[in-house]
This record gives sequence, structure tokens and C-alpha cells, in this order.
Amino acid sequence: AATNPLSPLLEPANSHEPTAASLKLVKTIVKNVVENAGDEKYTSIKLSGKAGQKLVAAPASMAYLTSLGFATSEDGETLAISADAALVAGAAAPTAAAHLVAA
Repeated sequence: AATNPLSPLLEPANSHEPTAASLKLVKTIVKNVVENAGDEKYTSIKLSGKAGQKLVAAPASMAYLTSLGFATSEDGETLAISADAALVAGAAAPTAAAHLVAA
């Protein structure tokens, strides 16, 4: 049986506030990457910013975004996805969306 890649995010979502907040943020990030393919504005997140801090507070959210093709910059200040990886993530959107909607 295939496991849901969001399982680490979903299990504690009801009891762990940072994880619940990051799950909502992950949904928004994936949606924005898919709906705005090619727009650099939606390909990176400043980890020191408000959204980035929510992700950092919930390591499972960082792991999930990394599994989609996001990577931390060499200086550790941003989490970004390349244009090519964003297109691949966009192509996988129906599967990702199914997992996110189920969440």
C-alpha cells in the first residue's frame, strides 16, 4: 500500500499548532507554484520571514517541500524551487492536490 507523503504533517496537525499552521502554508505554496508556473515570485520563500518561520517550526513541512523539489539555498536564507522542478511539481499537481485535499 502506498503511503501518503503528507502523513508526518497530518498526524500531529490536530494537536501541534506550528504543524497545523505549516500544513495550511504548504497547501498555499503548492497551489501558488502550480497556478503561477514560471513566475519567480512564487518559487522561493525567505526562511527568516513570517511564512519561512512557520515552515522552520515544523520540520515535516520542510521535508515535504524538499520532496517536491524545493531546496535550501547555500546561505540557508531561502527555500526555493527551480523553474524546471516547478514544472515537474506542476505536472504532479493532480496527485499532490489529491493528498492536500484529503488533508
